[in-house]
Amino acid sequence: MSPTYHTLIHLGAGTQPPVAFYTALAENSWLIDADPQVIAKRQDELEDQSGLQVRQALIDTEQRPGTFHRYNLSWANGLIPPSQTVQRLYPGLVCLAKEDQLTTDIKQLIKEISPDGHRPNLLIMDLGDKAQALLDELQQSGQLSAFSRVVVIPAPRGAQPLALPPSLHGPLYNPEARLGGLPEQQQVFVRHPLAEDNRRLTQERDAKAKALEAEQGKTAQLAKERDTLKSQCEEQAQRAEQLTQENAAFKDDIAKLKQQRDEFKAQAEQHQQALKHAQQQAIELTATRDQLTQKNKELQDAKDALATEKAELQKQLEASQQKKQQQEKEVTEMQHRQHLFQEEMIKAEAQIELIKDLLLREQQESTAES
Repeated sequence: MSPTYHTLIHLGAGTQPPVAFYTALAENSWLIDADPQVIAKRQDELEDQSGLQVRQALIDTEQRPGTFHRYNLSWANGLIPPSQTVQRLYPGLVCLAKEDQLTTDIKQLIKEISPDGHRPNLLIMDLGDKAQALLDELQQSGQLSAFSRVVVIPAPRGAQPLALPPSLHGPLYNPEARLGGLPEQQQVFVRHPLAEDNRRLTQERDAKAKALEAEQGKTAQLAKERDTLKSQCEEQAQRAEQLTQENAAFKDDIAKLKQQRDEFKAQAEQHQQALKHAQQQAIELTATRDQLTQKNKELQDAKDALATEKAELQKQLEASQQKKQQQEKEVTEMQHRQHLFQEEMIKAEAQIELIKDLLLREQQESTAES
C-alpha cells in the first residue's frame, strides 16, 4: 500500500510512534524535537531508513535565545514550562533539566523543508500551548495552506481551545480521520475547501496592492519631476534675464577692450624696439660673459694646480715628520740600550773586582799556611 502523504512533518516527535508509523504514512518524513536524547535515539532507529529525516530544533515563532525544559513526563517538555494549574493537577511533575538553545523560526523550517502544496502533506504538532501561536504564524505567512491535513496534540488539561486559522477546517471527529499511533486527544484538521481560492485571491490582492503602490510611487515621482522642471524653467527665465543684462555689459566691455587693445598695440611697438635694443645688449653681454668664463676657467686650473702642488708638499712634509719621528724613536732606543750596556759593564767590573779579591785572599791564606 502506497503512502497517503508526500511530506510529513512532526513537530515535537518524541520517541513515539515507531518508525513504521511514518513509513506507512508518507514518502518523506521529518521528525523534529528539541530534546538531544530523543534525537540520539531516533537517529539510531532511522540509521537504515530512507525518506526519514531527524532534526534537533526548539520551534518558536522567531529565532531567539530560548530554554528547553525537560520533565519526567515527556508531554510537558518544551519551550514554555507547564502552567501552575497543570502543575497542581500533576503534583509529581518534576523538571529534570534545562538547556539553553537558539530557537528555530517555524517559517524558516517550513521554507527549508519546502513541502509541495499541490500534493498531500501532513503536519503533526505536539508542542502543547505553543501550538496556537505557531499555527497563527504559519497562517500569516501563507505556509499553512501547504498542508492538506494538520493534527494537533493539545496539552493535557488546562490547555486553551484552539482558535482555528482560516486555512483549516475541523476538527474532524469521524474515526477514519484519526491517526492510529498518536494520542487519543489528537485534533485533526483539514485544509479548508476555500483555502486555495483564499490564498490565490490574497496573492492577487497583494499583487494588485503592490502594483497600485508602484503606480502611486510613479505618480508621486512624476509630480516631483514636474515640480522640479517647473522650478528649472523659472530658474532658466531668471537666468535669461540675467544673461541679457550681462550681454549689454559685455558689449560695453568689448568697446573698452578694443580701446585697451589699441593702447596695448602702441605699447607693444615700443616694447619691440626696447626688445631689439635689449637683445643687442644681451649679445654683447654674452660675449663678455664668455670671456669671463674663459678667464675663470684659467684661474680655476691654476688654483687646482696650486692645490695639487700644496697637497704634494703636504704629503712630503708628513713623510719628513714621520721619518724624523722614526729617527728620534731609534735614537731613544739606542740611548736606552747604551744605558743598559753601561749598567751591565758596571756590574761586570764589580764582579771582576770581587773575583780578584777572592783570589787574592786565597793566595794570602795559602802563603800564611806555608
